[in-house]
Amino acid sequence: MENEFTKPESPFLLLTEDADGKVSYCWWDNEAGLQEDAVKRRKEGEQIICAIEISSSRDVEIPPEYGAADFTKEVKPAYDDAKERGFDSIILAVDTDTEQTYYFYDMEDGIQCNEFDSCFDDLDSAVEALFKERTVGKPVDIRIE
Repeated sequence: MENEFTKPESPFLLLTEDADGKVSYCWWDNEAGLQEDAVKRRKEGEQIICAIEISSSRDVEIPPEYGAADFTKEVKPAYDDAKERGFDSIILAVDTDTEQTYYFYDMEDGIQCNEFDSCFDDLDSAVEALFKERTVGKPVDIRIE
């Protein structure tokens, strides 16, 4: 008798837990179906416990609810507004819902962020780097100083 692993018919497993502590599981035939279901369940207040492909034993990445592009869409209009108004020295302050404030300085060499030692070519690059490497939270107030 061989002890061979047989790939399940639906190899993608999603485990979630609702606000009452009830754990649910669902099998999927494909990764896209699992991801769609996970995003829907997360919007309904469930927490993702595990999203894996059983046959290869790999974690399945669930798209974030809020990403670098969303962060940039919130920050960039304030900067663009300051440019349109003709400000020659722009300091952009971004307060987040985690009570952290980040600053972007419009410098001669590019955009400087208080969290980095180097300048960035443009605001988009600076905001994306900040979000991916340092930011925790979403903007609650963006102001020009």
